[in-house]
Amino acid sequence: METEILDIAEARDYAISRAAELLRQGQIIAIPTETVYGLAADIFNAAAVHKIFAAKRRPANSPLSAHISNLKQVEMVAQNIDKRFWPLAEKFMPGPVGVIIEANPRVPSVVTAGTNTIGIRFPDEQNFIDIVNLFGSPVAATSANLSGKPSPTSAEHVARDLNGSIAAIVDAGISRYSTESTIISLLAEVPVILRQGVVSREALEEVLNCHIDYKN
Repeated sequence: METEILDIAEARDYAISRAAELLRQGQIIAIPTETVYGLAADIFNAAAVHKIFAAKRRPANSPLSAHISNLKQVEMVAQNIDKRFWPLAEKFMPGPVGVIIEANPRVPSVVTAGTNTIGIRFPDEQNFIDIVNLFGSPVAATSANLSGKPSPTSAEHVARDLNGSIAAIVDAGISRYSTESTIISLLAEVPVILRQGVVSREALEEVLNCHIDYKN
């Protein structure tokens, strides 16, 4: 497979439209976020999502997250939404926070690794937002690197791992934060930070007005 490089600086409109077209075709693409580059596919196309696992050499028991481009898409991928989700969304979406809540049964099991939960992420990156809005549906996503390798913060990093294994790389330069998002789970009475990233525990506790644990 020849991997297309879709350069935002050279031809933004074409890059955005081509990326959305490839997602509609069931292809996987590397897409910029404000934290690191992600590998994305149509979340409701199980065959496309399987391509992410193959390209990354990712274990099948490691779930992906749902990346959205507007809050109206939350109910497409989640149900019985915890009331604590909405204050977090108001403060940090778009932004570098992922929130684990109950998955909508519409989401294929390959995305959730057979669980009934899903991580919701709304990246604060305009190119990402425009691609996914044009596509018209959330995407399943994870970092665009081979499993076990460092998360990529540029198109060049993605190409080093995945050139020839994915349909396209959307090149939007260096990621703004160049570090991972913070992931918080709302599945228990006490929220739990599963991964510490850009946003601090203190900032999350201020919004939720409660203590937050770290995963043991």
